Amino acid sequence: MKRNRIFLLWIIMLVFTVCSKAVAQDAKTYFEQGNDHFRSGNYLEAIKSYDNALAIDPRDSRLFLLRGVSYAALGKYEDAIKDYDKSAELNPKYAATYGKRGEAYAAMGKNSEAIKDFDMSIELNPKDASLYVRRGAAYAALGKYVEAIMNCDDAIKLSPEYFEAYINRGIAHYMSGNYHEAIKNYDVAAKLNPRENTVNLLRGAPHAALGNYPEAIKNYDRAISLNPTYVEAYSNRGLVYSMSGNYREAIKNYNKAIELNPKDIATYRRRADAHEKTNSDDDAIKDYDKLIGFGLKDATVYLKRGSLFDKTGKFSDAINDFDEAIKLKPDYFEAYYKKALVLYAMARYPESIATFDRAIEINPDFSVAYYNRGIAYAVTGNQVEAVRNYEKASSLNPKDPAIYVRQGDAYTILREYANAAQSYEKALNLDPKAPGVYYNRGLALAKLKDHAAAIKSFSKAVELNPGFVNALYNRAVSFRELGREAEALNDYKAAARLGDHGSQYYLRSKGIKW
Repeated sequence: MKRNRIFLLWIIMLVFTVCSKAVAQDAKTYFEQGNDHFRSGNYLEAIKSYDNALAIDPRDSRLFLLRGVSYAALGKYEDAIKDYDKSAELNPKYAATYGKRGEAYAAMGKNSEAIKDFDMSIELNPKDASLYVRRGAAYAALGKYVEAIMNCDDAIKLSPEYFEAYINRGIAHYMSGNYHEAIKNYDVAAKLNPRENTVNLLRGAPHAALGNYPEAIKNYDRAISLNPTYVEAYSNRGLVYSMSGNYREAIKNYNKAIELNPKDIATYRRRADAHEKTNSDDDAIKDYDKLIGFGLKDATVYLKRGSLFDKTGKFSDAINDFDEAIKLKPDYFEAYYKKALVLYAMARYPESIATFDRAIEINPDFSVAYYNRGIAYAVTGNQVEAVRNYEKASSLNPKDPAIYVRQGDAYTILREYANAAQSYEKALNLDPKAPGVYYNRGLALAKLKDHAAAIKSFSKAVELNPGFVNALYNRAVSFRELGREAEALNDYKAAARLGDHGSQYYLRSKGIKW
């Protein structure tokens, strides 16, 4: 009996061992199938194979890692991260898992989380140069270019001919405004891999930023010679031509880029800008039409098209575009401000003032908004509010003579002639070559009965503009007020000879020829 029990236990152990080996063999088969599918780019089938393997062996961290990589290849980063989490739980000392999870976080724009994973991966495997490059890229995405450069430095120490490290370090230097260092890094990368066209595309940008447009264009020429369908190279070459003021060549390059990629949003923007620079407003509008037709929800595009509609006199269309811009960006100061100007041009003054109100609420430090709101108030006859707005505008921008001129005009209408004269004086201190302002100051001084000072102002106006008829006539009036008839008569005659009817009437009434 005892012997039979021992034999039975032996049979059970044998069956268990055989079954265990069969199970392991099945898991290995699915594992290898998954790898084959992955290598051939068939990621969905790879995932199915890894699923089958995990159903047999749910404790194999490698399977979770590889399934995560397959999910990541399909852009399913959240699913990938779940698998990486499980892989790390099963094997917390495997550096590759943290590196891959870091890549997934970076792809989702979660760069702070990515950096934490790269830190862990580097701690476990400090000799892997690629980890430093990837961590540097995450720092760069956060705008931390110093840290990005330091990581690329570490990668290059480990692998002195690491092409991507030089590329990424060049990008970080470029983004931090260190264009010469960017070029140096791209030069090294070009020597390491002369056929890699990305270098030519990237190297053009810092040359352009330094104003070295011919060298930038050479890089884009080289990129296009290696790849005649390189959309970004045509677009960037067009941008450099635009920067150098050669808009005709810029548009040719933009046309080619769009021919190769009819939905290249960045190039439509650039071409629209070039069309604007050449005053080809209708063509620019067509480019903005295209962008909006693509479904682009960009307030700036509506603002720019609205500005062109305003420029071409299509005020209703301009208003519609500014409204669309505001819908997309409710606190868009420029859209409110430009809309207010168009409403003013349409003589819709109360609406214009209300829109200026909103613009000023958003940006209370823009002097020109107060200035233009003051003009709108003045047109509606509310000179008191006009003066208040001009005062605010001048407090923000005390060096603009136009503000004081408008203020003086408003005070004149209010019959506050002393204030008017002071405002004109401020304007003249800033711009002493304005005959019209001397004339207006002369009128205000004459109203104050200060005819001697008025004569000086009228005289300055005539000095700057000898044919200024109204200044001659009003100086004559002030001369008469002071009893200086001979000087008054000379001014009346001069004004009459220039066709002034008031002077002619006066002289005719006195029987005096001119």
